[in-house]
This record gives sequence, structure tokens and C-alpha cells, in this order.
Amino acid sequence: MILQQVNSYFLFALSILALVTAVPVRDSYDDHEISVYIVPGNATYPEGIARQPNSPYFYVGSALTGDIYRGSVYEKHLVHFLTGSTYGLSGALGMKIDSEDRLYVAGSFSGTLFVFDLHTKKLLHRFNNGVGQNKTLLNDLAIDQAGNVYVTDTFLPTLFRVTATEVNKPTVDLPLEKWIDLNATMGPGGNGIVVTEDQKNLLVADINAGEIWRVVISSRKVDKVDFGGVAVGFTLSGVYMSSLANFGWVVDWGT
Repeated sequence: MILQQVNSYFLFALSILALVTAVPVRDSYDDHEISVYIVPGNATYPEGIARQPNSPYFYVGSALTGDIYRGSVYEKHLVHFLTGSTYGLSGALGMKIDSEDRLYVAGSFSGTLFVFDLHTKKLLHRFNNGVGQNKTLLNDLAIDQAGNVYVTDTFLPTLFRVTATEVNKPTVDLPLEKWIDLNATMGPGGNGIVVTEDQKNLLVADINAGEIWRVVISSRKVDKVDFGGVAVGFTLSGVYMSSLANFGWVVDWGT
């Protein structure tokens, strides 16, 4: 994702990689010619993006305000969709949409994972990690095929999880589970995260050390991915999985 400020708008350039990897199965809405989309506002600072399956829609979150915007692959201009402050969402970072059209938003310094119904705009859940404001930074998330959600934290050496059972509960405010303590392995710096195609592992980007770590979901074993001595690079922002050969792509803000 590339950001540019031109004529009081942010031009949000969405790469084909970002759009395709958000929806593993290609649909009829992927055939479009627009490559640059405009998010309204002079200081929106778009960060997270999520594609809604089987629809022309995608959603973008503001890291500065927490507002959510909706775009169509057929329309150059995005429109305002949700006001973050209404729900206590002051900064929207990583975003994903599940098969039930529920939008998950990593709430940055709030330590809260927000879940919205895209059809009704209703707030379904706020999963909070119980850490004080600005002592945590929920950054990105990944959802496995069973519906479990895994959330990274850039400030804390912790990987958080929400189970599929919890997502289906009627209660809005729930605790965010501290699933794995990363003190003895990766440490703090968690950023991009993805579930591997076989659903057995998570790949997590360490923004501090410029490394990728593997988490075995069944055993919670954590180890560093060996790239043969080649440094991946610092300022890692995201990880995407290619559907071919289960190869991971890395987004590096430093390049």
C-alpha cells in the first residue's frame, strides 16, 4: 500500500497483491482498471485494508481517527462508513473480514479488537487485553479457517487470540486472551501476521528486528524462520501469503 497526498486528498494506491491476497478465491469483481483510490480528508492516514468476499467492496481504516471508509473496486472515491469514536475506536490498524461478513479491527493503543457487522454496522464485540492506554499497540490480525482470530501487539511480547466460540457469543465486551508469551522468543515488535495455507502455522513479522517468526498453532511452539542468513529487513509492516507454493510475501515500509 502506498500513500500520497495530492490536492487535499490521500491517494490510496492498492496493489494487486493486497487485493488478491485479501480474498484467496478470485471472484468476478476482481476485473477492474482502477489502481488508485481516493480516501476523503486531509489527515486520514489510511492504514488497514480488508476486502469483503464475493462483493466489490473493500474497507479502509484511519490510523489517526479510527473511522472506517468503504470503497468499491468500480469507484475511484471511498465513502465514510463508520465513525470510530462512537465505539471507542480511536485508531484503526490491521483489518480482516470473515466469511460471515464481520469486520475485525485492531484498535491500536486501546488494546481492543473491535468486531462489526458489515450489513448493519452494529458493534458486535470489543475484546480488550486489560492493558492501560498507550502501553499496548494492537497492530494486525489473522483469521484461520476455523474462525479463530490471532492478534499481534507491537509494544508487548504477547500474541493474543479470540476463539471462534467467543466471536459467536452475544456479549459485546469481552477479555482478549493472552495466548502466547513471546518474552523468551520473538519479544515485542509483532506486526504483520498470516495463517499458512495448511492452517498449521502463523507467520509473524517482528518490526524491531526485521525478522519473521513461525508459530505452530497446535503446540504454540515459536521459532525464527531461517532465510539462509539473508536479512529480511527492518520496518516490516505486513505479511501476505501467496496461494502458489505457500510462499510468504513481506511488506517493508523501509523500501
